Amino acid sequence: MAFCLLLSYSFDELNDTDVRALSLGQVKAMGGFFSNPSALSLSDKIEVGGSYYNRFNMKELSTYACYITIPNRFLDAGFQLSHFGFEDYYSILAQSVLAKKISSGLTIGTSLNYINVNSFLETEIRSIFSADIGFSGSIGDNIEYGFLVENLLRTDYAAQTVCLAGVAFPLLENFSLLLEGGCDFRGNYRFSTGIEYIIEEQFIIRGGYNSNNDMPTFGFAYDCERWRIEIASMFHPVLGILSAIGICTYF
Repeated sequence: MAFCLLLSYSFDELNDTDVRALSLGQVKAMGGFFSNPSALSLSDKIEVGGSYYNRFNMKELSTYACYITIPNRFLDAGFQLSHFGFEDYYSILAQSVLAKKISSGLTIGTSLNYINVNSFLETEIRSIFSADIGFSGSIGDNIEYGFLVENLLRTDYAAQTVCLAGVAFPLLENFSLLLEGGCDFRGNYRFSTGIEYIIEEQFIIRGGYNSNNDMPTFGFAYDCERWRIEIASMFHPVLGILSAIGICTYF
């Protein structure tokens, strides 16, 4: 059963390491810097962290990731390494992110991804390269936006180029709504929506929905001084729960 599920997943299995984005309906254009690389320039702090993502309580369908980001005044940079799978089938992703703040309301970033696929069904190790580009920023003091092109360049043409755009705005004080939509060049559309409620600046409650897999999402975060812990869950009506946890420190 595990191998059948493996075949049904795309390379999102390696990229689904943004715990906040997972809890907000698997947003990408409005996600963190390893979802939308331009988001890296929205922070001026060095960040080191890791995450663990498990699907349906099966260890064969788990992703482990660690990362570091180093912002500076010339070019912000980040690096992530993630591993998915088990002994007979596993994939490793090395992801480099570069971003630059163009103005107070616009940042641009690119992500270079190298994927190494090892499978007992193939005689050779398969290597895949892809590149993404993203834009993000704000309009006024309240509205945030993001735009992302996934797989703009790629060596595996089974992976489709996907364009995504999103926006976030407050509905009430400390309560925000995120909306995101996109499509690939085969005409497959997707839509995500998420809500985020901040309690006392330390506790954050999140929820969302993604039309691509028709699953509700839920999560929360705790931000304390230089540490942040995030948890996310998604619920499949047949297969069960997908859960993720992430922890990071920043300075």
